[in-house]
Amino acid sequence: MASGNLDNSSDSPDESNDSSMEFFLNALHFLEDTTSSSAPQTRLYTDRRREIGLATLLNDWFVQQPKYKDDYFRKKFRMDKTMFLDIVRDIEANFSYFQEHYDARKRKSFTAIQKCTSAVRQLVTGNAPDEYDEYLCMAARIARETLDYFCDAIIRLYSLEYLRRSTSHDVARIFEAHELRHHMPGMLGSIDCTHVEWSACPRSRNGTAPDSSFRVNGRDYKHGYYLSDGIYNKWSTLVKAYPYPTDPKEKRFKNCKRRREKMSSELLVSSKRDERAISPVHTMDPPVQPVFDESVYAELIDEEVHHRLRYDLTEYVWAQDLAYLDD
Repeated sequence: MASGNLDNSSDSPDESNDSSMEFFLNALHFLEDTTSSSAPQTRLYTDRRREIGLATLLNDWFVQQPKYKDDYFRKKFRMDKTMFLDIVRDIEANFSYFQEHYDARKRKSFTAIQKCTSAVRQLVTGNAPDEYDEYLCMAARIARETLDYFCDAIIRLYSLEYLRRSTSHDVARIFEAHELRHHMPGMLGSIDCTHVEWSACPRSRNGTAPDSSFRVNGRDYKHGYYLSDGIYNKWSTLVKAYPYPTDPKEKRFKNCKRRREKMSSELLVSSKRDERAISPVHTMDPPVQPVFDESVYAELIDEEVHHRLRYDLTEYVWAQDLAYLDD
């Protein structure tokens, strides 16, 4: 019974094969016609009116009285407007891709400020290249290409000064700045605010890292630390907040850590023009012979030191006059 119903509701194998063959033959004839045609094959062009996109961008951010204020610019671009404009000028002056030119249609290219805006917004949000097509009037292909050129330009221009490894002088200045601003002695930074390759981070296992020892709550520690969240390991160089604080001291420490992470990451060498650089002078360490020490790795992953350090930091923060963190 069931097999009879199935036969009546389906096509025969011969009919199905004939239909498939007809489809493929039609597709083959279409391809032959298009490839043998003498008519030139051109890509579909969309006039996005990039001049309108430029005018909108300038009126929003870069005219004398822009639509949005400077503090909102920092929120959207993750940097001050002066720093962004400095980067635009440096890149435009040194890389032809960001300099204005005309294409084969005699159309003016995107300006450096349009291209840099597209690249920075992609880096800030992590969105797809076509996310700002309607706003910047820039196709996804150009936006993707611009991001590649922008990252390459940043590395070429600033790597020697801004992506260099920390020295002992830098570490001392970083410790001082974080304790003054965030009440966290011995802190090197926050993992969530660190955007450098791992190879550029301080390396202590082979004896080449700068001195980052410090003292807190009457106890000495050999290595500085980074703030981290719950997904990271319980290492001596990573400090997490209490996941479910009940004690007032633990709550204050968690609020202190959260307040620090809400602030923009402090660059090792910030914009020298705004005089807020933590370490504006590059003071070299004396050369040392790298020495491999297997015991260092055990120190870095010591979970006991992780908990002891968090306790000492909690006691230190509690002893400070920081009642506003108890809200």
